[in-house]
Amino acid sequence: MVSALSPYPLAWLRTLKARLMLASALVIAASVLVSASVLLERVEQRSEQAVLDREASHVEQMAGMLGQRVVMLQKMMRGAAEQMPDAAYQDPAAAVTYLRSRLALLQALNSVYVADASGRVLAVYDGREARPVDRNLAGSEFFQRTLAGVPVVSAPMRGPADSEAVVMFTVPVLGAGQQVVAVFGGSMRLDQRNLLDDLTFDAHDGQQRATTVLTDARGAIVAHPLRERLMADVAGEPLMAGAAARWVEQGRPVEPTAIVWRADGHFIALVGVPGADWVLFRAMHDSELLGGIDQAHREAMFWALGVALAGGLLILALLTVLLGPLTRLRERVRRLDVDNSLEAWPEADGEIGELGRVLRRALLDRAEGEQQQRALMRKMSSVMAAAPIGIAITRLRHFELVSAEWCALLGWPAGTLTGWPARDIFAAQQDYDGLGPKVAIAFARSEPFVDELEFRRRDGSHFWGRLSGRPVDPVEIEAGTIWLLEDVTHQRTERERLSWSARHDPLTRLLNRAAFEDRLHARLAAGADAGAAVLLALDIDHFKQINDSAGHAAGDRVLRDVAAVLTEQLRGGDAAARLGGDEFALLLGSGAEGGMVVAHRLCEALARLGVEHEGRWLAVGASIGVAGLRADPDADPDADFAAWLARADRACYEAKRAGRGQARLATPAAGVVAAAD
Repeated sequence: MVSALSPYPLAWLRTLKARLMLASALVIAASVLVSASVLLERVEQRSEQAVLDREASHVEQMAGMLGQRVVMLQKMMRGAAEQMPDAAYQDPAAAVTYLRSRLALLQALNSVYVADASGRVLAVYDGREARPVDRNLAGSEFFQRTLAGVPVVSAPMRGPADSEAVVMFTVPVLGAGQQVVAVFGGSMRLDQRNLLDDLTFDAHDGQQRATTVLTDARGAIVAHPLRERLMADVAGEPLMAGAAARWVEQGRPVEPTAIVWRADGHFIALVGVPGADWVLFRAMHDSELLGGIDQAHREAMFWALGVALAGGLLILALLTVLLGPLTRLRERVRRLDVDNSLEAWPEADGEIGELGRVLRRALLDRAEGEQQQRALMRKMSSVMAAAPIGIAITRLRHFELVSAEWCALLGWPAGTLTGWPARDIFAAQQDYDGLGPKVAIAFARSEPFVDELEFRRRDGSHFWGRLSGRPVDPVEIEAGTIWLLEDVTHQRTERERLSWSARHDPLTRLLNRAAFEDRLHARLAAGADAGAAVLLALDIDHFKQINDSAGHAAGDRVLRDVAAVLTEQLRGGDAAARLGGDEFALLLGSGAEGGMVVAHRLCEALARLGVEHEGRWLAVGASIGVAGLRADPDADPDADFAAWLARADRACYEAKRAGRGQARLATPAAGVVAAAD
């Protein structure tokens, strides 16, 4: 029965009877659920594997079909290129005449064109008219790849009208000696579906629904049900975000073998399209395929809960009779707020009677203890009021006694924080969560706890405080903890400023030479465990000319621009430094090949920097030496930071002597450098 004094209508759920009933019901339910779940789990595993295999086969067929279309289109274009007369890639009028004979290609492409080897477009034909155009493709990445003698399917890009998303298909035109003399190409507007038409909609396989998205090898969307998503990153697709992240982690493979997995309530399939460097993503909601299994789970749960409820009600009836004395004792305890005398306690035999006697004795001991505690607290309050530092006593993670100075530091009136959770004064949850273990370790060593942490004032502002703590009773930790608090915000800020200035270049805000050498020491000390590492030494070309012509202010601006370019190349664990003057260095967590890739990228980026002075553009550049780390002393006797830096410097000197604006790779074994193109 529920007592009339109960403050909660369902307080009986906290009783021993309710717990016994619930435990029994759970045992009954568990016996039913375990057997049903084991069988259903096996069925679901087999069903899921069948779905994965079917989806893999399906997307591989779709990718193969699309790959065949691309290959057929490229064969048609190669055939057209082989039949191209010499005049067609030399004279615009001849190119116009030739393009008009290629109407068959316009069934798959929106336009076709001829460009000579210099990139100049001689003529374009869009099915309505063939005309010469003033356009040059020499700077296009797909055009340069075609000049190497291979057919190319470009990444999606904007067409002549910015609203158009297009893909370029190009093949080389070979002349005498198999030299590339021209490029025959065509454009496909992605918003007009064409070759990709049956891959850019929500497909229906019976009652099953799937969403298909096609991207290039970098993740840019080539085909999508929504036209406005063309050329966007597939990582921004809600259904494809997880698949895209997994694909990127694996290095963006473009393989013809499908990968299928289940995630976020969907079956996700991923497969490469042969011949085009495209990737097909397909997502299908798992409820379409496994809905029957889920329904069986729900029905099994329903019957198990029904059996458990019936058994629990029967057990509740029996316990109500057997635990009647315990109910009366509980009601007496609830009346302690209005009647804390030692009289009118129910009598009973056995364990319940013994429990009643223990409770009466505990009431007497508590009354005596509370009287002693009140006397002690009055004394402590007097001591804390006279102290010039914040003092507080906590017990069970709550403030039990707080000095006026403590409250003032946190912006609260005196006495306000008493009884509050200690968590409320900390600026960050993680600081509070990590405090307990550190305090326990210090107290276990019989040492005071001291640390600097960030605290939150009443107005929401933060400050750094030095928190010191000792247990009230070293033997009885639960007796509480005495804390001291003082504001050290100013001292901490000054320490951090001095520390940062000692390790950074004030102009570029990069590491200085001393700090960078420490990073090299640390990487070498890690030895084989450090993994691949590469050092880049950079010397800014033409920097003295800028200083002499445009002045030191312009030179400083160039150095800051160089630092910004270097910082963009850094990843976690990498480091960049200004060693002095116009000398810079980078420490990268990659091998020598990766270092050369970054070095070439830096040469291109730094070549675009410079300043304008008296109507002239004074450009800079960089000569870069690259030296990989070989941490095996037997294989590399010079494996120390000075020798490592010297190898990179020599490689940098070789790059500058070879004409500047280049990168050279140091060869550790011979102590020389090799050109890296």
